[in-house]
Amino acid sequence: MLHRFDRVTERSETALSALEAACSDVGATPVFVAGNHDTMLVEAWAGTVYDEFALDDGTLVSHGHRHPDGESQLHVVGHDHPTITIEGRTRPCALYGPDAYRGADVLMLPAFTRLAGGVEVNRMRAADFQSPLVRDASRFRPLVRDENAGETLTFPPLGALRRHL
Repeated sequence: MLHRFDRVTERSETALSALEAACSDVGATPVFVAGNHDTMLVEAWAGTVYDEFALDDGTLVSHGHRHPDGESQLHVVGHDHPTITIEGRTRPCALYGPDAYRGADVLMLPAFTRLAGGVEVNRMRAADFQSPLVRDASRFRPLVRDENAGETLTFPPLGALRRHL
């Protein structure tokens, strides 16, 4: 959220207030799960800042920079901020790994801001990922949203896709 280690800037406070207002306008309450760059988030946000957050359906949301404390059938994480390059064009992507971590599925989300440019996953192996939830990168499928077509494109797992990229 903040990408700050030393202080909370006025710009950060303004952005958090705007986010809170946008959520409030649609009847939602923001929930903040701290990432490895959010050391100042507890100073900027008056509400609770979580290390991980369990949704009503049991999905566990964490940043993904460390092993989660909780158990789940689905872990939603960020941290590595995946992108994929196809035909010379780099796009943000999500990665979906069935049974990828302790028998649970993992959904790794792309970056939501320009602060984190993302890492190209085309040739990455498990050791190349910073998240400990990626133990076998070859089983993760890239998912790319094509806004122009109004659809999400699902690709084969990286292990099968690599030879085509």
